Amino acid sequence: MAAAAESIARARAALAAGKPKRAIGPGWDAAREGFRTGDVAALEETAALAAEIADALAGRARGQAELLAAYCERCAADARSGLRALTPLERLMGIGGLSRSKKTCPDCAEHVQKAARVCRFCGHRFGPDVPD
Repeated sequence: MAAAAESIARARAALAAGKPKRAIGPGWDAAREGFRTGDVAALEETAALAAEIADALAGRARGQAELLAAYCERCAADARSGLRALTPLERLMGIGGLSRSKKTCPDCAEHVQKAARVCRFCGHRFGPDVPD
């Protein structure tokens, strides 16, 4: 069984046992492994599980579960579109900088295709005189 699947199983077991707070940790383990391996299915499954966990919680713990779900959804979307997010170490060392085929949106700072006329994240329209 893959590491992400094992973590998902542990999180599901904790949720089934009525301990949703204990499911958050294994959920993050599954998210990290899914991110590391680019496993879109594991990220999507973890996002759905995190939503279930959030439904069973309130307060700060609910916010943590919702953050986990949002993180997994974003990583899965990036993996489906062919983007690979940088790890904190890569960002710190300046490894894997912005590709020459990408540009940064001036409104939301997301990276979009260089030829894009509209930002897919915020809807900003790039003018013809905007430098790349």
